[in-house]
Amino acid sequence: MSPTRLANHFNLSYWGQSITVTAADNWINGKSLPKMDKMIVLAEILNTTLDGLLMSEGHSPGVGSDMRPS
Repeated sequence: MSPTRLANHFNLSYWGQSITVTAADNWINGKSLPKMDKMIVLAEILNTTLDGLLMSEGHSPGVGSDMRPS
C-alpha cells in the first residue's frame, strides 16, 4: 500500500488527529512506530493483529522494536 493511500484510508478510519503522508511513509519504511491508539487502527486497516504488526520487522508496515512512536 502506498503512503498516500495508507494515510487517506487511516484518516478516514481514525477518530483523532489525522496523519500525514510522511508519517505513513515512515511507518511503512520502519523509520517510526505509531502510538498504540494508531496501531490499533492500522492493524484493522491491514486486516492483521497488533502482534502481526509488531512481528513484521522487515515487512510492511515495517514496525520494529528500535523505533520511536510518532
